[in-house]
Amino acid sequence: MDETSDYALTLLFIVIGLLMTLLAGAVVLFVVYYQQRMLRLKAEQQKKEADFQKELLRASIQSQESERSRIARELHDGVGAMLSTIRLQVSVNAMKDARPPAESDALKGLLDETIDSVRNISRDLLPPTLKEMGLVAALRELLKRVSQATSVQCHAEFDTLPRFKPERELAVFRMVQELINNTLKHAEASNLQLTLEALDGKLLLHYKDDGKGYHHKEELDAGLGLKNLQSRSAFAGGELTMTSEPGEGVSVRLELPINEQNKNL
Repeated sequence: MDETSDYALTLLFIVIGLLMTLLAGAVVLFVVYYQQRMLRLKAEQQKKEADFQKELLRASIQSQESERSRIARELHDGVGAMLSTIRLQVSVNAMKDARPPAESDALKGLLDETIDSVRNISRDLLPPTLKEMGLVAALRELLKRVSQATSVQCHAEFDTLPRFKPERELAVFRMVQELINNTLKHAEASNLQLTLEALDGKLLLHYKDDGKGYHHKEELDAGLGLKNLQSRSAFAGGELTMTSEPGEGVSVRLELPINEQNKNL
């Protein structure tokens, strides 16, 4: 009878041990499942937040470009036309006026400069060359105007690029505009170099100036609007790197897909 009791007790302990093991295993599986589920939910939430931020950025960029287009049209069709009319009227009045020709010529010269300024602003806001002839032609025109209007010499090396989505071409053009503006405002440079090449479905852009450069990353961020450039680059699916050393100018490298892999632009 004692042996039977001992056997039953041993069997009970074994059964209890198995049940405890199964319970512990169930708890572990539940914890693992719960953690995986929480990680999955967190990843989904992060993706939703990232998508939301992209939509906000898209809306902001589209709003900026729409406003630039509106202002460009107003300048070209409205202010430009009125200035041209005034210029014509000044020429007609000069033929009837008894004032010295030099005064009329000076006034016409001032009006011509104003008309040219309005046209340049209009082209910067909405470059027609970009739409009609593509990125390379628009950048050549931009660099030519910079060389003519400033003491900075612009050097370019461009591959023959395929046309790609207008939004992506515009994004690259705006980034180059930003880089040039920063060079003119902050760098005290004599030269800038812009290189574009297409390789394996990607656009590789290299930009460099020979300005005074920056001592600290904080100065680089503040002086060049790096966050704005990085936002545009990331939105277009690109990778942007920027380096600077005191007295060595600023160097920028942009790698951007020009095929349909990127869905933002």
